[in-house]
Amino acid sequence: LALEPTATYCLSLLWQLAEATGACREAESVARSYMAAQPENPTGYALLARSLAAQDRPEEAVREVVEQYLQRLPEARRSDKRRWLEYQVAAWQGHFDVAEKLAREAMDDAKGSNQLLARSAPARALAEVLLETGREADAAALAEDFLRRRDGWEPFAQADDHAVVGDASPDMLGILVRTARLDAATAATRRDAWAQAWNDLGAGPVTQRHIWL
Repeated sequence: LALEPTATYCLSLLWQLAEATGACREAESVARSYMAAQPENPTGYALLARSLAAQDRPEEAVREVVEQYLQRLPEARRSDKRRWLEYQVAAWQGHFDVAEKLAREAMDDAKGSNQLLARSAPARALAEVLLETGREADAAALAEDFLRRRDGWEPFAQADDHAVVGDASPDMLGILVRTARLDAATAATRRDAWAQAWNDLGAGPVTQRHIWL
């Protein structure tokens, strides 16, 4: 960044570091730098919205940035993204009834898909709401159902970090451990098998670090 202050890849990494360390004000500053460097790139707006929400800024401000983000997406992607962002805002604000409704709608829409990533995102979202509202038995049932069906879905064509992070399988194993449906040793064995499967699909060194996070 000292050589090229508008290097957005470097800005993204700096933002991730700030978020991971809880430096929310710094994350906001980095997000605004990203937006200044590439004002038509939606990524900067997504980073800013998350930074503002993390600081508990007014909902109206977060929604304003979310709308700016959506307007910079291709029109064909806006509808699905809008629902996902509405879910995130609702969960952030504690409107779990709204968040649950949106997550269940997304799960219903994904039923016709044979893609692992398409099935993972709504299942993970619904599980988060169920856990947050104290319905651990329901979350465990969802996790068990997801893992039983998983091998019937197709993984992303490329075994990249997007595909690995998008796979909700480790999250579902974690839910089963948390709810005492699965002991830690068995979960670790199944997690190792999951990691090996991604390695067999050709996960490279960069992707492999995501497998073990």
